[in-house]
Amino acid sequence: MKGALYGWMKQLAVFYIFLTAVMNFLPDEKYARYIRYFTGMLLILLVLSPLLELLNLKDALNARVWEETVKEKAGELPAADELQGTYLRRAYEQEIARQIQEELKKQKIQAQVTVTLREEEPAKIEEITVRTDEEIPWEKKEAVQDELEKAYGIRGEILVEKHGETAVDASSASGNPAGGDRDADR
Repeated sequence: MKGALYGWMKQLAVFYIFLTAVMNFLPDEKYARYIRYFTGMLLILLVLSPLLELLNLKDALNARVWEETVKEKAGELPAADELQGTYLRRAYEQEIARQIQEELKKQKIQAQVTVTLREEEPAKIEEITVRTDEEIPWEKKEAVQDELEKAYGIRGEILVEKHGETAVDASSASGNPAGGDRDADR
């Protein structure tokens, strides 16, 4: 019992020496309040440690802290999975858009491509939007649209635009807005 009391007092003395050293090395006094709060919590645990050991509550306290930590970490996991899925979906969209831009460059079409995936699993392409500043003949627009439909297995979700105005929209319910361009291109 005497040895345990001596060890406890030694822990308190080391703690106070450490606390004094930390407080003297602080670059700014505004952090002192936080250090005192944290070390106060540690001091409470140090003072209560013999009582906890005597009543065999130390193991119960450790188990409870461990249980709460596991619950907290388990609560964070779905959010992490969701965030990872979002990043993967965005990367997938960007990669598909980059591949489409490369194919369009081969056909000498400079365009900005946007790909949108559905939120459900497995992710499927919801829409492909191709925006260009140059005038593209109707036949070339149709060829691009058909090629994208074949390559990505979607139908009616490909939109080719010029200067923000819809040039070809296969999913348009109001008809083909670029139908008048057919006669102009011939």
